[in-house]
Amino acid sequence: METSSIQKLNPRLQSVFGILTPSDDAEIRKILSDIDVMLLEFAHFFGSNHAGGGGTGLDLVWIPSGQIKISSFVGAGLDGDHIVDFTVSLQPTWFYGDFPTEQGWEIIAEINADCQHKVYCGNMHCVYELPSVTCTHPVDAAIALRNMTADLIQLGKNKPIEYWLQLAGDSHS
Repeated sequence: METSSIQKLNPRLQSVFGILTPSDDAEIRKILSDIDVMLLEFAHFFGSNHAGGGGTGLDLVWIPSGQIKISSFVGAGLDGDHIVDFTVSLQPTWFYGDFPTEQGWEIIAEINADCQHKVYCGNMHCVYELPSVTCTHPVDAAIALRNMTADLIQLGKNKPIEYWLQLAGDSHS
C-alpha cells in the first residue's frame, strides 16, 4: 500500500473521481483542504499535530491490487497498547471489485480500538461505524466526506478514549 499526502503532493484526483471539469476539480480540492484543517484540529484536540499517513490530513491511498481511495485517520491513545483510530475514507463503488453501471463513491467512517480482550489478539477492532453514504457526483461525494468527517470528530470529542477502548474488550465481544 502506498499513500501520498494530497496537501503536500497535490496528486491528480482523476484516479478516484474519473474525468473532472476544472471547476469540479477546484471545488473538490477546496473541500479536501477544509477536511485537512478539520482533521489536524481534531489531532490537536488529542495533543498531536499528525493526521493521516502523510501527517497533513487526507491521503491518496493506492493498493497494489489496483484499488485507490482518499482516506485519513487521527490516532489517539493512552499508551502503545491503548490506541484508538478515527478513520474516514472516500472510495469508488468499484473499490471491492464490483463493476457498477454508473459512477459512484462510498464514504465510510469508523472508530477502531486496540484489542482489550483478556486473550489479546494483537489487532484493532472496529468499535463503531457511521452509516455509509453513496454519492453519484464527485462534488457531492467530497461534501459527504466533509460532513461525515465532522460527525466522526464530534463522536471523538464527546466520548473519552477509555470509552472506545472498552468497546474492544471482553464485555463487548
